[in-house]
Amino acid sequence: MNPLYRILIVEDHPAFLIGVTSVFEKDDQFTVVGTASTGKEAITMTDQLTPDLVITDIYLPDTTGLEVIRAIREHHPTLPIMILSNADEGNLLLEAFESGASGYLSKSSSLKQINESALEVLKGNFAVQPTLQKELIQQIKHKKNDNNPFNSLTHREKEVLFWLKEGLLDRDIAEKECIQTGTVRSHVANIMMKLHCDTRSQMVIAVLEHLQQNPDYFQGFGV
Repeated sequence: MNPLYRILIVEDHPAFLIGVTSVFEKDDQFTVVGTASTGKEAITMTDQLTPDLVITDIYLPDTTGLEVIRAIREHHPTLPIMILSNADEGNLLLEAFESGASGYLSKSSSLKQINESALEVLKGNFAVQPTLQKELIQQIKHKKNDNNPFNSLTHREKEVLFWLKEGLLDRDIAEKECIQTGTVRSHVANIMMKLHCDTRSQMVIAVLEHLQQNPDYFQGFGV
């Protein structure tokens, strides 16, 4: 029996990639036609392989899964894309769907849940892990009442922005936050997009202006 669905998986952690791949290789309905470890590879391979479904992490070495979704959407507007990530901040949930995601699951999801959610988005439905649904609804309500872009930043993005304001380099921020330098760059790109800044200098100026009106914005950070 030929597989019904062809999947591209975007994940930069080898061990987790092996686990996710095995979920679909054990099911005759699926075949994994390719794997990518960076956003650039994901975009190129989507064009080359034309999969039926793309599954991507949020945090990638060169960009974010959100940017990958937006880039893919430009040439493949109806291709289902599902997020599979440990990033569960409400702002990211909402932004993922606004960017064009069809599903959002935590990496702690069961193998059965990952499989079933993939089938749901392939049918044209949306799939959100039950434990994240309440947070997503809260973010939708919050957005209706709040247009301040600084309030759209996730907790980790605020941490990164705090250290940038303090003049730290990406590698120094990575060390303080115990994350990869590429992940810091991904956060910075996301922050700049949310704050509508074209350069890091503009971003720092924007945050300094914001602090004049909101001096407690970074309260509790950097201690």
